Amino acid sequence: MSIEPKIDIEEMLNTEFAQVTARLEETVRDKENNLFNLYLVKISREYREAPNRERCVLLHHLQNIVGRSYPRIPPIIAKNVQAEFEPASARQVRESLGYTRKQTAAQIRPTLQEVTLYRYETGIAKVSPLKSSCSGYLLWLKERGYDPFSIETRKELPVTP
Repeated sequence: MSIEPKIDIEEMLNTEFAQVTARLEETVRDKENNLFNLYLVKISREYREAPNRERCVLLHHLQNIVGRSYPRIPPIIAKNVQAEFEPASARQVRESLGYTRKQTAAQIRPTLQEVTLYRYETGIAKVSPLKSSCSGYLLWLKERGYDPFSIETRKELPVTP
């Protein structure tokens, strides 16, 4: 008389289900990674081919995404858009505090480069409250007493019904 091994069908099904689920999750992760890489390629191409104004918009949206990792710079509104930005005054504020451009850039935003501040402080690049890429720099200057555009963050603006 032979004894046949007892087969637990439920255990077999659970094991197979777990294996199929693991393969499916791995496939989904691979597809998500591929899609993410395609987005990066497209964003990079769009950025390279875009005019400066559109580049600022792209950077602003990317900043909103990255802002989840870094402290977000609040949007600003300028009361005096026509004012002149004086690069020498901005440089004087930084130097009076004893900061290098590198230290200042790190305080404003971890991704801000020292060369950007050089361009602002020498007048090579125009500083404008209409450029989202300038908002962190302008807020930093305002907090230290130089505010040619009379900027406000949206949080400071009065709420009207």
